[in-house]
Amino acid sequence: MSDVLQCPYCVLRFSTQSELDQHKAFDHPSVAEEEIAGDQDAPAVTEGSEQAPEPEPERKGGWFKRLLGGG
Repeated sequence: MSDVLQCPYCVLRFSTQSELDQHKAFDHPSVAEEEIAGDQDAPAVTEGSEQAPEPEPERKGGWFKRLLGGG
């Protein structure tokens, strides 16, 4: 029986690692950005220094929607 790779963020499953990586890049981009940011050293924040929260990136839709020219 062949190995099946499941997306850690949804119920979709893939037969190759490259398919899973592409799916995560297109359909879960904000999660991938958070993982990359989490790997880097966070800057020190002192008490009392208020930073404005970053705005949410605009959701463009999944790869299928972009394939059809909808996003």
